[in-house]
Amino acid sequence: MTASTLRKVDLLDPSETIKKGISGSVNIPVSKLAERTYELPSKSSGLRVANVAGAEAAMDWLAANGRVSSITDDFKYGDSDGCRLWSPNAFLEETLPLIDAGMALDLGCGVGREAVFMASDGWQVAAVDHLPDAIERGHLLARRYLGEFESRIDWQAADVCGAVAESGQE
Repeated sequence: MTASTLRKVDLLDPSETIKKGISGSVNIPVSKLAERTYELPSKSSGLRVANVAGAEAAMDWLAANGRVSSITDDFKYGDSDGCRLWSPNAFLEETLPLIDAGMALDLGCGVGREAVFMASDGWQVAAVDHLPDAIERGHLLARRYLGEFESRIDWQAADVCGAVAESGQE
């Protein structure tokens, strides 16, 4: 898996049950949208919703939560592996393909978009955040988007600022 195979798409499949995947989409069942917001694009990014069962409810939820979206019939069934709705830091996304994979430290990793993106490109990543729930979301993001490569990320809940302050360093 490389970053180029973890490609950005703008098509949401809100189906509760997957019989056939929708090519170039990310399946987030409408009933899971509220708990998986960290997988959605920024609120200013447009999102297309596949016109399948649950599309209207997904549109209602997205609108109620300040997200721009539209329903589309322009989709095909097929492989949807390697797609993401979210974006890592733009500088990282642009620069990472130019650098050989190695080891990275992601301090203040939040929900782990950058860590997952780097791991998808072969990097070994230490991802640290002081919020345990952010680390848990990072684990979930890695599980969904990295599969067998999830182990490329070492997740740590730690307060690095507090540790520096306690040691008397600035």
